Amino acid sequence: MEQDIMDEAYQQIKKIEVDYRLVVQVLQGSHIFNQLPLLEKYDMDVEVCVPVYLRERNVWKNGIVETKGSLKAEPLL
Repeated sequence: MEQDIMDEAYQQIKKIEVDYRLVVQVLQGSHIFNQLPLLEKYDMDVEVCVPVYLRERNVWKNGIVETKGSLKAEPLL
């Protein structure tokens, strides 16, 4: 799609009056993480869910379990 058409579509979308909440779940390593600030341009309720805890086996290190974060994280609420 041509850039000028996409830009016009984005401008029209921003004008839509909405009465809903957009919930976005962003998982570890997601390429959209750096795009999240774009959500501030839209006039709607938004909730972004990001990991606070991750435990996974690293196949590159003979299955060693690696842990990041904490399950004791305080929610915003």
